Amino acid sequence: MIYLKATANLSTGGTADDVTEVVHPFNVFLAERISRIIDLDICGIDVMTDDISIP
Repeated sequence: MIYLKATANLSTGGTADDVTEVVHPFNVFLAERISRIIDLDICGIDVMTDDISIP
């Protein structure tokens, strides 16, 4: 049995990993496109993946 929390932010025990150097360029492109589509200058996009280095 696995129990999940309703939130996963840092203040409730979540973790953050800096993966800037390994993010696939297409994933960067998509994140930038999303922020432009919704007209945001600054935004945070959470990504859940096993491997951020592949598109």
